Amino acid sequence: SIVSQKIRPVFWLIVDDGSTDNTPFILERNEVKYDWIKVLRLEQSPRDLGLHLSKVLKKGFEYSINYCELAGLKYSYLGNVDADLTLPSTFFSYLIEEFEKDS
Repeated sequence: SIVSQKIRPVFWLIVDDGSTDNTPFILERNEVKYDWIKVLRLEQSPRDLGLHLSKVLKKGFEYSINYCELAGLKYSYLGNVDADLTLPSTFFSYLIEEFEKDS
């Protein structure tokens, strides 16, 4: 659903925090297919909604900001989308429209 967005991200980092299913294969295939998708694989660690999630988000945001700086990619928004969501194709355009209404 991210690839099908009306306004696609200039860069999409997918953080794999230790998937044990087919996820790494699917991510690798899409990383090759779309040059604006990168994958950061983290070692598997105990999962919880507190410390683990905050570490995953921190590593992902730091990687993304550094990557964009080094690649000269300009962006106005930075966000987090959980992997098990399916978004309508207008999701990002709607969010951007709402943000621009009230800075």
